[in-house]
Amino acid sequence: MKKPVPDSPSATAPTAGRQEGVRQLLRVIGQRQLHAADGVRDGSGSVSAAPRSELLPSPEAAALLGLKPQTLRKWRLIGTGPVYIRLGGPAGRVAYRRVDIDAWLEEHAFTSTSAEMVARATRSPKT
Repeated sequence: MKKPVPDSPSATAPTAGRQEGVRQLLRVIGQRQLHAADGVRDGSGSVSAAPRSELLPSPEAAALLGLKPQTLRKWRLIGTGPVYIRLGGPAGRVAYRRVDIDAWLEEHAFTSTSAEMVARATRSPKT
């Protein structure tokens, strides 16, 4: 039986690097789809390089919030939680803009329990 040569790809197992590359590619694709959906184009007809919010896949958004991905999935179902984006149609991937997560967190920040109760009483029942 042959042992892998240290310089061969099978010996180094670059799966972690490959996974990060895939995540970066998904972010770029998502940002391009957002540009196209917004109709932001430059003079040449191509999508402009206007700054956009960072687009996070659902598992990364859940990790940022300290939640399980299933919790965000449930919140999408019942209409609570941060605003999300579905890319690629009804069965497409779900992503969250960082600014939407930050805005949702800001809406749920309180200085006291009484301030929280007043805010909850004036909000719609699903938030």
